[in-house]
Amino acid sequence: MTHPDVQPAPPAEPPVVFFSYAWTSEAHKERVLGLRNRLRSDGVDALIDQVNLRDGEDTFHFMERIATDPKLKKVVAVCDRNYAEKVDARKGGSGTEGSIMSPEVYGQIGDGPNKYVAVVFEKRDDGQAYVPTMFATRLYIDMSTDDLLAQNYLRLLRFLFDRPEPEVPIGTPPAVLFETDPTSVAALSKGMLLRSTVERGRRVTTPWKEFMTAVLGPLRAFTAPWKDQHWDIGDALKQLGTTVGARDALVDTVRFLVREDALKSGMLVELFQALGNLTYEQAELWGVQTEATAHTRLAVTELVLYVVAVLIQEGRPDLLREVLTSDYLWVYQGEERLTEFGFLQQDVSWFDETYNAASKTQWTSPRAEYMKRRATVESLPWKEILQADALLHLQTHLRERTGSMQNGAWYGVQTWYGQLGPYWGREGKFTLFLRCASQAFLQDWLPVFGLPSAEAIRAVVNNRSGDPRAVFPFPRDANFSAAMALAELGTRP
Repeated sequence: MTHPDVQPAPPAEPPVVFFSYAWTSEAHKERVLGLRNRLRSDGVDALIDQVNLRDGEDTFHFMERIATDPKLKKVVAVCDRNYAEKVDARKGGSGTEGSIMSPEVYGQIGDGPNKYVAVVFEKRDDGQAYVPTMFATRLYIDMSTDDLLAQNYLRLLRFLFDRPEPEVPIGTPPAVLFETDPTSVAALSKGMLLRSTVERGRRVTTPWKEFMTAVLGPLRAFTAPWKDQHWDIGDALKQLGTTVGARDALVDTVRFLVREDALKSGMLVELFQALGNLTYEQAELWGVQTEATAHTRLAVTELVLYVVAVLIQEGRPDLLREVLTSDYLWVYQGEERLTEFGFLQQDVSWFDETYNAASKTQWTSPRAEYMKRRATVESLPWKEILQADALLHLQTHLRERTGSMQNGAWYGVQTWYGQLGPYWGREGKFTLFLRCASQAFLQDWLPVFGLPSAEAIRAVVNNRSGDPRAVFPFPRDANFSAAMALAELGTRP
């Protein structure tokens, strides 16, 4: 494969090409000459009688070069109705050229470079091309309109330079072909449909809702994991295992939509709102306290972190800011309330306790250990998930404390407390925050944090006021400042 910065060397000599056509009208002659001149500007030595046949020269000798000139490698037959009729009837100069070309055109067989090509400038009313009989069974290049000329010009150039279209590399078959879990198949299939809708330039509202439904499908199928009147970690893990396919489909689809500029913040707010309310719906449906939905809560946490990680990777602070500062509708015990992004984080302590007990270990953060083992998306390394968790922790707590200082009273913001905090420092400094050492880069991300400068961020994080509520919370065992390179923010141009 050619490196993008290394251009292949052009041929030592330009290809010599002969134009065969009929002088049907002045407009037709001008269009043929225009194509010839464009080819010359792109490195083709194109010969045409309007220019290259001088007064007093033998016209038959000029045409005879088609067969006799060893330097002439290609012949372009520009076909319209007049040309096709003259060649088939062997009339005039076009008929003479047809007589010369015919044996060689019929002799073009095999896979080697061909010399003759028909370029169609006119078609019948039924859409059939006007071509001489000798070209009737051969592929032609359609330039019957200006749009088709522009569309197929590169194809003609490839023929003249004997440079065929490069082969598309064999890729990876769609994951849906090998998926056996019905819920995963549904999410993958709806994701493919959504992609197709975007590629066709159509509205994505309905396909997005259908895709959301498919992603939520495995979580909606959860049941209360009870066994012998105890919360059963084995059953919970089995149910969580059904969400991986939908999670991966969500990652791929969100990344595609971002790159196609087809993802709006409202679409993510709609998704997160549905995820945030799911555990409360299930608690009521199952007739249990919300803590019993710990496996659903963990699945919700994972999906949120993966989407946020994609937005960070794809460099979309604008989308992230809108998602983090939007209002969310929270339905609790039948009552609708407006709330904030932080309501998506919910208690999973039942999972932590039973996971450690079942595995006979003492993980500092069982949820983090479990999510690390599930971090199998190649395009989204574990460190990116940790970074998303750290960013959400920083953003929501900065917002809470900034609001408190501005209002002179405690400002209740729903915060995201680092779910994976004990693992932050283990992976080194986070890439996003390292890049934020550049003031130019940081400017794009400051709106996410809602503060005007790196100094303002550090002032809130390092607050040592007497009010304990103003002290910035650090996740247990997390090397917060080091992992997020807070001391380096904005220290470079």
